[in-house]
Amino acid sequence: MQNLSSGLNAITKSKSQTESPNDDSVFTLTLPISTDSQLPLIDIERDTGKYIRAILMNPTESLGKEYYAAVGYYTPQQIVEDFSATFPEKGAKATFKQVTEEEYKSTMANGGLDEKAQIELLQNMLLMKPEFGYYTGKDVKVTQKVSSNILSDNADAERYLMSRL
Repeated sequence: MQNLSSGLNAITKSKSQTESPNDDSVFTLTLPISTDSQLPLIDIERDTGKYIRAILMNPTESLGKEYYAAVGYYTPQQIVEDFSATFPEKGAKATFKQVTEEEYKSTMANGGLDEKAQIELLQNMLLMKPEFGYYTGKDVKVTQKVSSNILSDNADAERYLMSRL
């Protein structure tokens, strides 16, 4: 989820030209993928250790298994809807804008990333396209079932947003 709040892909704020003077909170999620793409989200800082702990505490169940570390899959549309629902008191509205690969790389270049990093991040983002899937469409809930007692308080997108913004 950190990639949504870093200035690299991100949700950016701009003043709306069409909203009332009291409502200048318009946020745009800009990514090079379609609105039906599936993004697996995880709070890296808060939840990664929980997955590792679950694996180490359950070696018999964990050996030979693949872990898909994510709270769940979210579409860009779900992310902006959660964002808007999380901040109604501030008048926050969020929209999603699909951009070209070059526009996406340009945003990263403006953020100071070199060409190699831009390409790597773009390639990772393109894995979210429906025809691929970041975990090739594997169910992230399977990982959560194996370690449900440890992962029960993982951050979902709404709680993550509340803690960061």
